[in-house]
Amino acid sequence: MPFANNIGIYINGLKRNIAAAKQHLGLKITEGKAQMTEDAYELIAEHLFRSGKKEDILYHLIFLLDWNLMKRAENCMHAKMIHIEFVEDHLTFTFAREKTKQHGDMHGPWHCFANPEKPHICLMLAFARYLLTFPEVLQDGAPLFEGSNTYARYSARLHRIFRELKDDL
Repeated sequence: MPFANNIGIYINGLKRNIAAAKQHLGLKITEGKAQMTEDAYELIAEHLFRSGKKEDILYHLIFLLDWNLMKRAENCMHAKMIHIEFVEDHLTFTFAREKTKQHGDMHGPWHCFANPEKPHICLMLAFARYLLTFPEVLQDGAPLFEGSNTYARYSARLHRIFRELKDDL
């Protein structure tokens, strides 16, 4: 399809022109979310870790997975126990799909190690706490995170934490 190739060339040229114009005018070139600092990450992780709420054990694990796997939260939401393997001193994660690679190729594995010096950011500890709190996820074929609106609840909880910790972030 020669027409489709021409559209792609046109769009790429348009993107380059927009970027050049933004740079020339002194506008912000990047778009999207701001980078989270390591201090902010640790503060939020510790807040969730020290919470006495059962739901925060779930959100703590999701938060640490997002950071450690450098994945979009939506990718983590669709993980199943069969995508996770305990290997010697670490966990491995394999994903079947990503936003930029949706053809069903397997991606990974990603290796995640324990951090015994900082238990609030230790993925192994967060995982163990989660499995002890929600043992039903250990059933064959079970999703790692149950429920159809887990991501929406997680997102809402993070927004509440941002408000709670606004003076410290």
